[in-house]
Amino acid sequence: MQFHPVPAPDVSFEVAGKKTSISQYAGHKIMLWLFSTWCGSCEAGLKALAKHRQELAQDGVTLIVLDNYKNDGYPGLTTDEFVQKVAPELENASGWIFGTASKTLAETYNPKRFPDIYFLIDSKGLIQAISGSPNVTMQKILRFAKTGQ
Repeated sequence: MQFHPVPAPDVSFEVAGKKTSISQYAGHKIMLWLFSTWCGSCEAGLKALAKHRQELAQDGVTLIVLDNYKNDGYPGLTTDEFVQKVAPELENASGWIFGTASKTLAETYNPKRFPDIYFLIDSKGLIQAISGSPNVTMQKILRFAKTGQ
């Protein structure tokens, strides 16, 4: 199935207690990943992304990693605790933004409440791909990092 790029909706999310939005990263290749801290594939995905952090940085990808709004209604670690447990080397890594999805962002990007979904957004603000399980789909992510598509 061919995916046709569509504009990425500009919605807000929270980083370190401050509101920010997708549009603040305009002009950058973005991987917007929504995850749940109780999700096993999310843990594997963060480990896989951490393993490829140098490549992603060299190719100019900004990773916006957001825990799903209210962790999809299940108990679990905070985003900071999750990163510390799974990939502590990413805590202050350049090009990595960790935060929490707002209710509006969740309703816009993840209305079916998948525990693990990501969007590859090119530098023009177009969503080039939607997928999940970064550990399984890493080649798609790395291809996007190189080409922007």
